Amino acid sequence: GGIVSAVYGAKIMKDLGLLNDKYRVLVVGTVQEEDCDGLCWEYMIKERNIRPEFVVSTEPTDGGIYRGQRGRMEIRVDVQGVSCHGSAPERGDNAIYKMA
Repeated sequence: GGIVSAVYGAKIMKDLGLLNDKYRVLVVGTVQEEDCDGLCWEYMIKERNIRPEFVVSTEPTDGGIYRGQRGRMEIRVDVQGVSCHGSAPERGDNAIYKMA
């Protein structure tokens, strides 16, 4: 997917002579996909003081070209229930079902 495309794209730009000492290309990846989306760039900006002129996100868009990203949000939801074995759900109290 996306990381391979970014690395290959940077290689093509280099082979075509589109990169020189004026430009620096960074290919940055993250683990856990949506769980950590954007945290790698937050680290690069805050800890490494890297300020990119532009960023190419390799999120799938079904072939469309989009400007911008709406961002991300982390929320915490606390629920209470009673755990049970999956073979006997009647013994538990599923808090997630109550939330829905």
